[in-house]
Amino acid sequence: MTDTGHYTLGRYQRTQDCRDLDQSIKHFERARDLYPNDHPCWSAALFNLATANLISCQVNGKYLDLDIPISLFHEALDLLPTGHPDRPATQLHLAIAFLSRFTKLELCTQSNDRHALDEAISLHYGALKYYSTAHAQYGQLLCNIGIALCIRFKRQGIPHDLDQAIAFQRQAMDLQPVGHSDRCYSLNNLADALYTSFMHRGNHGDLDEAIIFFRQALNLWPIGDLGRGSSLNNLASALRTAFEHRGNYEDLDEAITFNRQALDLWPIGHPDRSSSLNNIASALGTRFTQRGNHKDLDEAITFHRQALDLQPVDSILTRGH
Repeated sequence: MTDTGHYTLGRYQRTQDCRDLDQSIKHFERARDLYPNDHPCWSAALFNLATANLISCQVNGKYLDLDIPISLFHEALDLLPTGHPDRPATQLHLAIAFLSRFTKLELCTQSNDRHALDEAISLHYGALKYYSTAHAQYGQLLCNIGIALCIRFKRQGIPHDLDQAIAFQRQAMDLQPVGHSDRCYSLNNLADALYTSFMHRGNHGDLDEAIIFFRQALNLWPIGDLGRGSSLNNLASALRTAFEHRGNYEDLDEAITFNRQALDLWPIGHPDRSSSLNNIASALGTRFTQRGNHKDLDEAITFHRQALDLQPVDSILTRGH
């Protein structure tokens, strides 16, 4: 069962066929059920099942289901003493699962989030000691710590967290030079931290640098790749902010162009389509206010309506918060 689970998971990673991902979860569940709790392979069975579930949550956007892989990783980690060869990877994956809970803003109101975020940061710091700077995972760890610290800054306002986030993201980018498969993520994460710094401190140098890095990240994504959508929206947001502070209409026009491209990448059913609709609607509304073109206003209303139709009745957005 374990081998079949790895085979179907590997096939999913090659083909992106979600049926393979679902099958891998079923095979890993059966493999786990074959072992008693005190079996030497029990922790590995938990890790395999947790990993497949984590990927499923990320692919399907079901971030509330992350409690399942988090619980499985926790259980696996508790079974592995310090020095066990499987402990570093298990701790890293647990940290990633915790961090994933904070990648969607709608989860930030949960009462236990502060404790979980602190634990995610602590787990990442703890995982650093297992890896040398030359290890392939080290750059990812730095990126993740930077992301988590930036999130904590946004929620708690501790300046040191933001300074550290930027420093970690710069280190990660240095470890992932041009040609590295993860460089687009490093560029995007550093740009996001710098953009956050501008929004709270008003240093235009941070905004300029953020736009540069957002552009570089975008250029690394292949045309048509779904991952390109986030880069398009991030760059559009930064350009719109630049317009609001400097009044350069080219920034606003370019922001709308990028918003449209992002929307085209996220069809109906994609978890980020609603936010993308709201982004382009807001940008068009801003342009109508500045130029008075009623076509922009009509289009903004249409996109806002479409975004509203995608929201559950009790959603935060439909309540106007």
